[in-house]
Amino acid sequence: IMSTTPDDDGVRMSPTPARRWIYYNVTVVSIIDGDTVRLSIDMGNKITWLANFRIDGIDAPEHRYPTIDAANAATAFLTELLAGGITELETYKADKFGRYLVRIVTPTCPNVALEMLTHNHARPYHGEKKWVADAPQ
Repeated sequence: IMSTTPDDDGVRMSPTPARRWIYYNVTVVSIIDGDTVRLSIDMGNKITWLANFRIDGIDAPEHRYPTIDAANAATAFLTELLAGGITELETYKADKFGRYLVRIVTPTCPNVALEMLTHNHARPYHGEKKWVADAPQ
């Protein structure tokens, strides 16, 4: 675990918070949807943090009509991105649902959020209105 200080590394989609934590011993438990994952973090000393985490800076379509096809595609794409595991997880403050906002790095992808945006499986998100019916399907 390493605490870092704010900097502008060009990777985050949201303004850099005052405090963030980086973890390296992370296991993907499940993919909830295109912007939320269930992870297990080995904190050391036989302590594990098991929780749902929200990918910072993006909003993927919801698993309900009329965006269900786009949601399934986003979830499948995120599953592919995380198939090789996570090499680095950076956590920030919790969102309104208690999920910590995270930046995810994999062996083949330095920024999972940016990859989701690049492939049109998510939209930029900073707390405004969520995914709506005009989403690409």
